[in-house]
Amino acid sequence: MAPKLNFQQIKVKFDALQTKYPVIAKFFQPLNKKHRFLTISASVIIGIALYVIVNIGLAEVIRQNSYPIHLLASEQLNELGPCFIGEGGRHVEMIKKYTKHLERRQLAVLVRVLYPKYSPKKMFASVLPALEKAVEEQDDEMAKKAIWRAGEATNKLYMRGKRFPWSPIDWFNSEDLPNWLLTDLNNAFVESHKLVNKLKSDQTQEAAIEACVANRRTILLLFLARLGYDDQKTIREFLSDVKLSYDYTNAVADKEENKETKEEILKVARSENRRVKILEAMLANDMDKVCDLLREAIEKAFEEREKSEANLAD
Repeated sequence: MAPKLNFQQIKVKFDALQTKYPVIAKFFQPLNKKHRFLTISASVIIGIALYVIVNIGLAEVIRQNSYPIHLLASEQLNELGPCFIGEGGRHVEMIKKYTKHLERRQLAVLVRVLYPKYSPKKMFASVLPALEKAVEEQDDEMAKKAIWRAGEATNKLYMRGKRFPWSPIDWFNSEDLPNWLLTDLNNAFVESHKLVNKLKSDQTQEAAIEACVANRRTILLLFLARLGYDDQKTIREFLSDVKLSYDYTNAVADKEENKETKEEILKVARSENRRVKILEAMLANDMDKVCDLLREAIEKAFEEREKSEANLAD
């Protein structure tokens, strides 16, 4: 055990240090009032600066998350039916992919800890079990309700994040994409192209729905990968496929004589037309227009829901 030094011995050693190394000795001097004031002031200023920087960074993460989340909310609220169990399974898959990717972004852990109500992981965890249960039990009505609740929760998450102020600079305007997301997106482009060609040759309601479902999955993955995916040629080819899907779906509707069936097909066509406009705005880098289109679709979904509930009440 090292021998203990008394106060006198410490003072002798300090005096020797001050004589031999006066600059180093200054760091070991007790703070006088002036030094204490400067140290405390500097600490406060540094603390405030760090707080501001971290919160600007967190706001930027939440803002960048808001674009894919906004699209996801729109798709959940608008793409309901006709088979809710199948829709539920596809929404479960997409929620898991969104959680997996958004939670790997910069500062995502801090968002979850400091601002949990803005965390995609926290929000999705509150709606995913009900969707999974509905799919597992093959309950169509349960799936319908679970999809709508997921859409409401996702929309609420977007609206919360929208309140954050815009950063004066783009902190996170690009990212490296994981291999699994790139693979899924590239496969989705191929699947969309294949099913749109099938619609072109078959021109049936079933083929129109299949193409619509594939295109929805592709655009959701594209928005999730937006910050790291810049293959404009492939995106434009996908836009061309969606335009073809819209045209041929309208052609299928024109041949349909049953009024209710015709309206269902036209609903698919409107869905594809919305994607056309979103992709065009995205390619023009007009994300404000994208948000306006999504907000319009979401508000319309809520209006139609209110009308439907009012009719049932009557």
